[in-house]
Amino acid sequence: MLTFSLPHKIHRFFTEPLSPIIWGYFRIAIALFCLVEYTLIAPDLVLLFSKNGLVPWQIGDNLVATYLPTIGKLEQFFGNGLLSSKEWLWLCYSLFMLSLVGLLMGWQTRTMAISAWLMHLIFFQTAHLCAYGVESFTSIALFYSIFAPIEQAISIDSWRKAHPAPPSSWARISLRVLQIHLCVVYLASGLEKSMGAEWWNGNAIWYALNEEQFRQFDMSWLAQVPFIPKILGWGTLMIEIGYIFFIWFPRMRRFWLTLTLSLHLGIAIFMGLHLFATVMILLNLFAWLEMTPSVKKRFKTSILLQDMA
Repeated sequence: MLTFSLPHKIHRFFTEPLSPIIWGYFRIAIALFCLVEYTLIAPDLVLLFSKNGLVPWQIGDNLVATYLPTIGKLEQFFGNGLLSSKEWLWLCYSLFMLSLVGLLMGWQTRTMAISAWLMHLIFFQTAHLCAYGVESFTSIALFYSIFAPIEQAISIDSWRKAHPAPPSSWARISLRVLQIHLCVVYLASGLEKSMGAEWWNGNAIWYALNEEQFRQFDMSWLAQVPFIPKILGWGTLMIEIGYIFFIWFPRMRRFWLTLTLSLHLGIAIFMGLHLFATVMILLNLFAWLEMTPSVKKRFKTSILLQDMA
């Protein structure tokens, strides 16, 4: 009995039909996030990504793998005389923003998702020496948009069809892959931190809160109470390493998700890394909220309203 039931449970775990509406919300949230991020970047676009910016193309292009695209490589491939380097920069920026608008609206969704991911990759690699975690996880979110059924709900593409898309196994598989991906990310991050002494003795927390480029408040008083940075360091390790073990249990999921969101909210408030915190919060919310009972009821209501439309 156990021999047959276990494979069945595993199969159901990965393939039980799921409404694509969650992926519709995911698409909208990630597209809006990218639009906001690159609207904020626009005033410094030339400084960050131009031929003679903070990382000149001549240097940056030689430090990335030959198969990865950059704006400088595009200019070389299509010929230096076609457009000026600044025109290439603004052309790529315009294509990226248009792709994000198309992705947000759900028009030609798959094409827009591929285009948005590719253009983000180009910007990411062009100034990779200036990039940090937010770009990596934004690229991951856009990559999921290519394969997940993001066009099947709350999109122009779905409204053109006579009937709403039914729950599908592919929607469930896509969600499971995202969940497992986040588990691996947090476990790897926690284990790497745990191998050094800084997160055990509190030094990592102290430096993060007091380093000039991150400092948002005067936290020098922590030197008088060293046990607080130490406890915060232990708590960070506990949240990240424990994520893979506790997030799957229904009774612990909401608690561990709250801890994880609080961790990223703290990063936003005390280190000023608002974009990084936002993208991580979005990924966690869309990965796990559907599995909490209260949110399941809301999604069922949304699906019923969609069916009635």
